[in-house]
Amino acid sequence: MRNAWTAMITLLTVAASVVSLVLAYQEWFPSATSEGKLAIIVLTSFTLLLSFTVALQRFRFSRRAAYGDASRRLNRVFFEIVDASQRGTSSAAHIKAACQESVNALAEVFTRITGSRCSACIKIVEGDFGTGLGDDTRLKVVTLCRDTESDQARRRPGKNQDWIDQNSDFEELFAQRSAKRFFASNSLPWLSDYKNTSFEVYGMPPRLGVPILGQIVRDLLWPLPYRSTIVVPISPKADDDQVRAFRVGGYFCVDSTSRFVFSTRMDVELVRGVADCLHPIVSRYCSLRSGSYRGKKQ
Repeated sequence: MRNAWTAMITLLTVAASVVSLVLAYQEWFPSATSEGKLAIIVLTSFTLLLSFTVALQRFRFSRRAAYGDASRRLNRVFFEIVDASQRGTSSAAHIKAACQESVNALAEVFTRITGSRCSACIKIVEGDFGTGLGDDTRLKVVTLCRDTESDQARRRPGKNQDWIDQNSDFEELFAQRSAKRFFASNSLPWLSDYKNTSFEVYGMPPRLGVPILGQIVRDLLWPLPYRSTIVVPISPKADDDQVRAFRVGGYFCVDSTSRFVFSTRMDVELVRGVADCLHPIVSRYCSLRSGSYRGKKQ
């Protein structure tokens, strides 16, 4: 992957600069005068600072270039979604195909941007959409579609129910506990209170009562196939961001096998843009399949 190669070349360049400086330091410093030693120290510090600055800028511009490449792929996705939403006669199969195209595209886009294997999926709320957590109806999510590659890789024996109140990301957004209107984490193993029903399939992470060491062990033995995630609600867009009168009909989820790969400032907005665009056809899909997307505003 291009980002991985760029990072490797950048690290090798910095490492070569450091090695050259160390060798020169060992050769010249012992025999230099006081003024010469001071000059060597200043020159070494400046060269190291310059090397790391160049490496950082190279990484930043490489990632921005990846966003530019991604925009071309996303244009096709938005066309498919808009086309499906404008067709009043679109069937559930046609809508699902458009959704499948969107998750495949987002998985591909984020894999290129982050340089790590990413997956994407759309989950819809099953139950009475007007009810909140704590009412008699216990709500859960079901997967509408998942990108093709991860769908094959994550098929495992065992069936778990994805209850909203047993998944931190879904629960927080559904109950409107997140003022940011998204759930994002670049290091899930380090969230000690993180809940996920997938633990029932992949196994529970270890819990040690020793601070720091327990977190390190939990990170090393993390059972889930992803360590970073972005989850945004699929819901009607509020006229005012300060007004939280919305209902959650589903979720758009993107995750990565690696840690510290997502940019909260840029990547969340990218996922949110697709989720907002998807809401009309996801709503119609639910209506066509079960007639249950009739929730009232909370």
